This record gives sequence, C-alpha cells and structure tokens, in this order.
Amino acid sequence: MSPPHVRARWLLAPLPQAVLSVCLVAAFLGWGLQAHAPTQTLLALPVVTLLASACSVDAVCHRLPNRLLGATGTWLVGAAALTALTRILACGTAPADAVWPAARALLCAVGASGVLLVMAVLPSGLGLGDVKLGAVLGGWLGQLSAAAAVTGLVLGFLLGGVAAGLLIVTRRADRRDHLALGPYLATGGWLAWILTLA
Repeated sequence: MSPPHVRARWLLAPLPQAVLSVCLVAAFLGWGLQAHAPTQTLLALPVVTLLASACSVDAVCHRLPNRLLGATGTWLVGAAALTALTRILACGTAPADAVWPAARALLCAVGASGVLLVMAVLPSGLGLGDVKLGAVLGGWLGQLSAAAAVTGLVLGFLLGGVAAGLLIVTRRADRRDHLALGPYLATGGWLAWILTLA
C-alpha cells in the first residue's frame, strides 16, 4: 500500500513554515503567560516549533524526520537537566524532588514509545517515526505529569480517528489509504499541554 498522492508540497516552503511557527509560538506564549507558567512555556516553544516542522513533513511525505525529532529530544533532555540543576542549586530543593520530573518524563517517554512500538509491530499502519514521536511527546508532557502524557496520546489517536472517519465518509480516502498520524499526535500533545496548564 503506497501513500496517497501528495498535493500540499507548498506547506514545506519557508514562508508557510515561518507563518505556522509564528502562529504557534504566539498562541503558546499567550496561553502559557496567562496561565502563569513562564518556565514551562519557554521550555515548550522549541518543542512546538520543531514538532510543527516535523509534522508538516509527515503530512506531505508520510515521514517524520529523524533530525527534527532528535533535535526536539535533545532540547528536552538538556532542559530537564538544567531545570533539575537550577532547582537544586538556586532553589535549595532536595535532589530527589528536583530530579523527579525528569525521571517521570523519561518513564513516560519509554512507556509511550513502548506502547506505540507494539502497535507498529502489529498491522496497524504505524511506523517507527510515530514511535519516536511518541517518545518525544511522552518526555515533554511527562515533565508536567503522567496524566498529561496519557491524555496527549489519547487525544492524538482520537483526532486521527475522527479525521480518518471524515475522509472515508466524504470518499476522499478509503480503508486502504495511509493517514499521516504525526500531525494528530502532535496536536493531541499540544492540547494536553494547554489543558494541563489551564
């Protein structure tokens, strides 16, 4: 089964990518500052922009670029380490308490990627890019809470299911066509972040 014909290569041009990034950054910055969570917001902005670019590629080419997912994961690891160190040195937090959000994020990343890996092995249509995206989303949302990571994945699959149903009902696709799941997983993660800070 081959991916459907690509009709939106323009989405990967510099101008649409810049507009997408600016809109997402503005929305997340506004929401995060309104929720009085400046630290979480600043940590989220690179994640949001990198995942927007990765999911644009997935929407057009049905591939999630390793370089973008790797850059996002690297940012998350560095931000978690810096946050833990700041809590220990500047805030006087006990080391176990300071490291726990990073440890929880790691557990959520492993759990999310494990679940998606099992689904990818089964005839579900998921690819390894989706597994890596699940790890990134689990690591990002896991810093907030385990519930946020679960909510993000569930919302992503629900959005993907609704989109697939609409495409089938409107006869723009059938059951044999592939659906790029990355944009829906990322949107679910973004919504879970917003709901968690609300």
